[in-house]
Amino acid sequence: MTGGLFGNLWDRLRPVLLGQPVVARPVRPVRPARPVRKARPVRPAAAVQAAPQAEGLLFDLKPVPPQMVNGHSQVSPPTAMGTGQAAASAGVAATAPAMRKQPPRRGKVVPAAGSEHASPLAAEPIAATGSMQERYDTVVRVMLARYGIKVRKWRTSMSGIARLSVYKDGTVLRTLESPRPKGPMSMAVFLHEIGHHAIGFDVYKPRCLEEYHAWRWSLEAMAHNNLPITDSVRYRMARSLHYAVAKARRRGIKGVPAELVPYLERPTKPVKSGKSRGGEGRGGREM
Repeated sequence: MTGGLFGNLWDRLRPVLLGQPVVARPVRPVRPARPVRKARPVRPAAAVQAAPQAEGLLFDLKPVPPQMVNGHSQVSPPTAMGTGQAAASAGVAATAPAMRKQPPRRGKVVPAAGSEHASPLAAEPIAATGSMQERYDTVVRVMLARYGIKVRKWRTSMSGIARLSVYKDGTVLRTLESPRPKGPMSMAVFLHEIGHHAIGFDVYKPRCLEEYHAWRWSLEAMAHNNLPITDSVRYRMARSLHYAVAKARRRGIKGVPAELVPYLERPTKPVKSGKSRGGEGRGGREM
């Protein structure tokens, strides 16, 4: 029997009845009362003006005719909108941050270098004397200077790529990679990359049509400058264009340009031709 009034009385009588010493019962400490939180003051409710009764349904309302203010017409809000709602909407419109006008997106830059010699037939033939290698070196030096192109790397394979880099300050850098011209095939690949810069990037669409004009520019430049064109060079051109057309068809081209119709079929390798090193490059303005 513990706790309560009877428990306390039993604790006092039990030592007397049973002859036990009286033991003082420890008193439990009283927990301090929790502080009462102060009630927050109730803010007075803002006065809301009652909106005027709208006559008719929402789709029956007609806007108020425009009013002339300082020579400009301003359309008032519909009569169904209350004064408070109109003020709130006007306040939102006034405090909303103005949308930053984005600059128009610019398309791909078409290089203008050598535009006066967009066709290799527009320039005078390059006068070159000496051995064939000296003639090749002269053509390389003149072509690079004419179109403002820098050689990024001389490749060991018969592949190349033409690059156009446009920086934020407007600086334009034209580079290419190709094999060093030492024969008809390497010269054709080199002039093919020159042709990309000469005719301009993204001038012809689709991409396979640009490859066709770059190859055409290359062979015209070789013939115009009295450089030999072998059957291997022509076969390389046909094989490259066949690959470009096949890739365009795999990517879902809707129609093949008329210039590329002869290259739908795989070209036939010539019976007697010099073997060319390397293969066909991939990607970008590569061969």
